[in-house]
Amino acid sequence: MTTLQKPIGSGFGSASPAGDVSGPTMGRGVHTTLSPAEAADRLAIRELFDAYAHCADRRDAEGQKALFTVDTRFAVYMKGEKSEPTYVLQGREALAPVFADLNLYEATTHFNGQSTVALDGNHATGESYTIAHHVFAEAPAVDDGESELIGPVLVTGL
Repeated sequence: MTTLQKPIGSGFGSASPAGDVSGPTMGRGVHTTLSPAEAADRLAIRELFDAYAHCADRRDAEGQKALFTVDTRFAVYMKGEKSEPTYVLQGREALAPVFADLNLYEATTHFNGQSTVALDGNHATGESYTIAHHVFAEAPAVDDGESELIGPVLVTGL
């Protein structure tokens, strides 16, 4: 799961306040109409989620890093979002070793699932679920009994 906050273009806010992704509408307003500006903003945010996966699967660490703000907060929750983070990194430059670690795998595939976006004037909050498959060329030196299925990931500052 990826959570982001990013200033956006000239979009219009939805009925839900930014960041409120709880409840039956999951942070989305009930739309009777969708303005072209709001549609463009929602698409741009979805493209951020997809660009992250695209760069990861192509081992483009610099491209992946460029998707984040300088002051990003990158938190990984290997046991679910209600748990304590497995690790937290502060700042875009702190992400370089994480993205470089993707080179340890023979192949990766990131599947992006549902996403929600709440627009609030010139800011947005979004959440996206991603399933990441990481394939080793050889078995890891230490077998900790953990699955190679990674996720969810919560990220702020995209």
